[in-house]
Amino acid sequence: NSSRFGKWVELYVNRQKIISSANISHYLLEKSRVTHQNKDERNYHIFYQLLAAINNKDMVNKYPSLLDNPLYKDLKSLKYLNKTYTSNDLKQFEQTINDFKSLNFPMEDIKTIFNCLIGILKIGNLKIKANKRDNAEIAFDDVDLIACASLFQVSPLQLAQAITSETRTMGRKSIISVPLSLAASINTIGAL
Repeated sequence: NSSRFGKWVELYVNRQKIISSANISHYLLEKSRVTHQNKDERNYHIFYQLLAAINNKDMVNKYPSLLDNPLYKDLKSLKYLNKTYTSNDLKQFEQTINDFKSLNFPMEDIKTIFNCLIGILKIGNLKIKANKRDNAEIAFDDVDLIACASLFQVSPLQLAQAITSETRTMGRKSIISVPLSLAASINTIGAL
């Protein structure tokens, strides 16, 4: 459905008002549903299904390779969720696993997907602040940063840089990293 996707075009011009570079970003228009929900809405169902399964001993015992992960602990207060899971979410989780299996997804791929989903939820809890220059920064010892980086299989430094700076290409070869403001950094998280 093309109405759910958009493109953002940025043109960079030099002092002579000649285009020096451009950037096209593709994005999902409903991305705000991950970071904000209306009062009576829930986030995407898969988040609740996964949390219901992680918090159910029988399900963890049934799928230990998928659900028994120390990084999945302490998921009680996730800023991106305004509702809790239900028993129906647990049933739907089982159906989701069956759907993955019917499509011949290897368990390792399912685990990677689940790691990304938990990472998305945890990234909302990052403690981003503005430094003296009003640039966004994240402490490298932030527990949620370390957990998210591990779940996304990147270093904490790489994740922090992806959130607090943007890379620009100047001309054909020069690549620079530009610090983001706190507001821009928070918007970046919503776009991830």
